[in-house]
Amino acid sequence: MLNNGSLPADGIIPANFAKDSDGKDFRKENGNLVKDDVNASKENWKKARQELKKEQITLELLTSDNAIAKKNAEYLKGELEKNLEGLTVHVKPQPRKQQIQLLLNSDYDLGVDVWGPDIPDPITFLDLFTTDSSYNFDKYSNQAYDELIHQVKTDLAGDETARWEAMKRAEKILLEDGAVAPFYQPGRSYLQRSSIKGIVTNDFGGEFNYKYVEIKK
Repeated sequence: MLNNGSLPADGIIPANFAKDSDGKDFRKENGNLVKDDVNASKENWKKARQELKKEQITLELLTSDNAIAKKNAEYLKGELEKNLEGLTVHVKPQPRKQQIQLLLNSDYDLGVDVWGPDIPDPITFLDLFTTDSSYNFDKYSNQAYDELIHQVKTDLAGDETARWEAMKRAEKILLEDGAVAPFYQPGRSYLQRSSIKGIVTNDFGGEFNYKYVEIKK
């Protein structure tokens, strides 16, 4: 859809992002945790409408007002309305500051947001969903999950294998609870003049590092 190398998400932790000391990729190790079951979704939606005694339901989809965010939101709107009978989705693009405030205030029906990792470790994503996290917009709370993340950051910090396994369990809890619905793993495409060498691209932190750039004739 975006034509920039982005991929469907298989979990909250991206592929080829975090690896253990043996070079094993976290995403590959923990498998595909995002299950697409349109028929089950339709059946659950039908039950929800029956319980609410409503044939038509309108929901608002909060997103950022940048071009990519709006394109993603329009795609989600189309898929939801196509597969869930009686649903109308209104996309609400907002400047970033207002979007975050609405998310923090829980003033939305559906919300889409992104996270840019600052370190190549699964904890940079998993830590977002603890009960006391300021980024836990949905107010998700699971004591077992909180305890796992606490152990990852304290008791297990010196035991790589146990820490890795704890983070794998934590991600599975998130997806089983429906605390988050991973959408896609961002990619990027760019043009680089052939005479420019040494640009370093990063998967976390700053996107580009120009320290080693050389211009060759």
